[in-house]
Amino acid sequence: LLGDEGIWFKLQPAFTGWAIGGFMLYKVRVGKGLMQEMMDSMPQENSFPPDIFKIMEKHIALLFFCYGSFMAFVAINWSTEKWLFYKTIGFYIVFALFFIAEMLFIRHLMKKRASNQLKAEVLKNFRP
Repeated sequence: LLGDEGIWFKLQPAFTGWAIGGFMLYKVRVGKGLMQEMMDSMPQENSFPPDIFKIMEKHIALLFFCYGSFMAFVAINWSTEKWLFYKTIGFYIVFALFFIAEMLFIRHLMKKRASNQLKAEVLKNFRP
């Protein structure tokens, strides 16, 4: 591993994924995440709940961190052709699948939240 200079080039996506994922998790942990800061800087009428952004940002950070780990495995154990596939189009395929799953998850979360708010309103009207 130390003598093979090509492996260090192939490990660059792993280092990048770990760095981006780690930084995003750090920003969420210490305060506002990058996505929340971006949304706060844009004027808009409809406010999206901040906790949803934290959940999304944690998931995206974990995606980058896990994909970086996967790319390290690919760089060390698989051929350059497979590494090139996963570095280019493979990432877009994984991100598209992640995006679909994340949107379905957020939709479920928002429906659950709306249902809970409706139940709270009904219960508030029946209290003596």
